[in-house]
Amino acid sequence: MWRAILRLIAIVTVLLVGALLFVADREMPREEMVAKYGGPPSQFVALPSRATAHYRDRGDKAAHALVLLPALNDSLYQWEPWASTLSDQFRIVTVDLPGQGLTVPAPDEDYSYERVVQFVDEFATALELENFALGGNSFGGFMAVHFAIERPERVTHLVLVSAAGIKNPENRPP
Repeated sequence: MWRAILRLIAIVTVLLVGALLFVADREMPREEMVAKYGGPPSQFVALPSRATAHYRDRGDKAAHALVLLPALNDSLYQWEPWASTLSDQFRIVTVDLPGQGLTVPAPDEDYSYERVVQFVDEFATALELENFALGGNSFGGFMAVHFAIERPERVTHLVLVSAAGIKNPENRPP
């Protein structure tokens, strides 16, 4: 009797795993993703490096801008609570990094730190942001730090939320 129950459990488990793999394995075409998630207030801008960035720009355009970078394998949507809370006081610009969210993958598949810094620089220039506050979460925080080091003249403030790869000088936990 126990063998029959174990066999039934094994069959049900295999069927459930198969059903989950079937559902999870389907990739949504880009056009469908843009139609579903890229409507207003989303915008797209073509950059000199041939990248096309997906972003949202909210708040008073004359206010000081805060550009927010998402975590790796995340999108600008992670910043929605921040954007809705802060956009009455600041210009809040959220952007998907190359190959994430609705921003197209890098044309040359170069995702190096230098290229992401270049992407953020081109993006800010396209939006006519001479200098701005820059924030990031996880990998976005890591890239915000690299951008601030490489382009200090453009960054007025740095906001880090659980930034990846940041250690204190003694290399000890805080």
